[in-house]
Amino acid sequence: MNLKSIFSDDVMYSPRAQAINQAVALGLIIFLATELKFNVGLPLAIIVGGSALVGFFCWRMTNLRRVVNPTKTTIVFLLTVAALLVHMYEEHARLFGPAMSRLFGIAFPDALFLQIFVFILPTIYFLTAIGLLNRIPLAAFIAWFIFIGPGIAEFTHFIFPFITPALEPHNPAAVSAVING
Repeated sequence: MNLKSIFSDDVMYSPRAQAINQAVALGLIIFLATELKFNVGLPLAIIVGGSALVGFFCWRMTNLRRVVNPTKTTIVFLLTVAALLVHMYEEHARLFGPAMSRLFGIAFPDALFLQIFVFILPTIYFLTAIGLLNRIPLAAFIAWFIFIGPGIAEFTHFIFPFITPALEPHNPAAVSAVING
């Protein structure tokens, strides 16, 4: 595949449209990181906010200025979302939310995990796919965030065994044993 086939009809967004979309994206990043910090905790705010910033810069360097073929981008995005949803099932089945509660001392019960990852985020994913098909620049930012975010966040999982749990830190039982107990 050559670069010419990726870009769609050499359509470029105006500098004004680029500036507006960047401002909205940065506002979303700040809002999301702030909400996570105060409602979930600093570690997740750093992980998610950092992922959003990496996605933001990837978006700026690629398809913020030039429209990428919307069909190809949407297909890759939806395949990524399908894989992400399978992963969310695995995390739900393994009680990831309650484990995060014990690890970071946050309120992240399984019901909240389901609300966010099964109901709220898929709505955003579908709207993003529609936006990609309609060449809406902000949708491309959200796609980049989804492309980058889970990948970066997954690597942070490897440090979790080295973090002393905030709840019952002296209990040597596995996180799952404490949650189920």
